[in-house]
Amino acid sequence: MTGKRQCMSRGKDYPFTGVLGLLAASMLLACCTCASPPGASTSRRDTATLHVQVRMRLLPGVALPDMPAPEARPCEGAAVDVQDDEGRPIALGKCDNDGMFTTTLPAGRYRVTARCLDAQAESRETTLRAGTADTMRFVITVAAP
Repeated sequence: MTGKRQCMSRGKDYPFTGVLGLLAASMLLACCTCASPPGASTSRRDTATLHVQVRMRLLPGVALPDMPAPEARPCEGAAVDVQDDEGRPIALGKCDNDGMFTTTLPAGRYRVTARCLDAQAESRETTLRAGTADTMRFVITVAAP
């Protein structure tokens, strides 16, 4: 099967064939949609560090042998999605075993969404200033892991 995938942000056609072609096309498409915002600088002094901490708290009445409710603990593997002020994806990742996700971004306004297990995702907005580090803390209530 032969086809073409158009990269909307650059307006070029890229042919692909077979499994390897599909893989290459999907990687190219990911680069097109997750690139830095137009005009974004990559200079170190124009960037900021964003730390996202995600912890989970069990619903009252639910307890695990190693975690009595309602104590919060790190949510390892929590999904974190960072979008710019126009809704374009900028960073996507998972929290480490301490419930932390860290990324460096151009200064600007962002919407950060965190999801722990199957619980409802929580979103907040932040404005990062160049040369600074910001920490966002999420405590998400879950029914049971």
